[in-house]
Amino acid sequence: VSPDGFFVWVVNFNLHGDMVTSSVSVVEAREMLEIARIPTCTMPHGSRLNASGTRHYSACMMDEMLVEIDAARFDVARHFFLTAGKE
Repeated sequence: VSPDGFFVWVVNFNLHGDMVTSSVSVVEAREMLEIARIPTCTMPHGSRLNASGTRHYSACMMDEMLVEIDAARFDVARHFFLTAGKE
């Protein structure tokens, strides 16, 4: 949940389906309406915002990376590769 309580960030993936690029949804908390769906990686897990609520992070179970989303633009800002030797 964003620090101001306006948005809920939720990772999406199909645990039992094909290994395809999945997404993070931004949901307006009061009405529980999805306002953005941001394509990220294969099987994103976890959902964390920095303390100021400006960046969202999720780890990618199958792609060995961390995705950073710009919380104001609802867009992927960076990917951090976590594979040994490719950090």
